[in-house]
Amino acid sequence: KKSGTWYIQSLCRNLIQMVPQEVDLISILTQVNADVSKMSADKWGQTKQMPQPAFSLRKRVVFPIPKTPPPELKTF
Repeated sequence: KKSGTWYIQSLCRNLIQMVPQEVDLISILTQVNADVSKMSADKWGQTKQMPQPAFSLRKRVVFPIPKTPPPELKTF
């Protein structure tokens, strides 16, 4: 696929929006899960995806704010 899975699309969109706000990684991934769980592939909502992340982080992870603007993403 050119645009990636729903998860990757949401991850990219949320990273672009939330990293400059210094949001931690777990909060970003939680938002990605919420976004993906609301998506459906058909008009009846019968085809869904639900991520099941597992992690063993022991510290808060915050990405540094990029000095250059992020690349443009296609509208989903």
